[in-house]
Amino acid sequence: MSYIVSLADFETGTTAIATDNFTEAELETAIDTYETSILYELLGVELCDLFLDSIDDQAPTEQRFIDIFYPWFKDIDGELVQSLGIPKMLVKWIFFFYVRQQSQVNTISGNEQSESSINYFSKMGYATLVNEYNQCISTFKAIRKYIEANKNTYPEYKGIDKDYISL
Repeated sequence: MSYIVSLADFETGTTAIATDNFTEAELETAIDTYETSILYELLGVELCDLFLDSIDDQAPTEQRFIDIFYPWFKDIDGELVQSLGIPKMLVKWIFFFYVRQQSQVNTISGNEQSESSINYFSKMGYATLVNEYNQCISTFKAIRKYIEANKNTYPEYKGIDKDYISL
């Protein structure tokens, strides 16, 4: 079950994924799988359960979760930190894991695969996937930094760290 992300989040922009009657179910499964996994890694089990319990109509209702949910720029310990927001982070995370497993190339005009190479996997460019993944991780790290700077507000926090990947 998805809490925040929907199929509509993959209709436009850099994370657009062309779907049809056959691939919608696959994308929905990816959303259900990857959305909660990254949230549990970000927040830890106890805080994530509380966060998910506060979700109503794809957004949290509790102020401490609203503070980390939407995009922001903050000065934390003398460093300017930016979060794209949890929804965008989740979309980028799901996009990365879903697209890298596809046998078609995701292009501006939809998924494409050359007829002459129908027996071969043709994947989206690695640099594009790395960029989307690293934007997700940048937001992941920003949210972690904010939570750690506000430990009194998030005493249940037990999230993990994640690293960037390179070309």
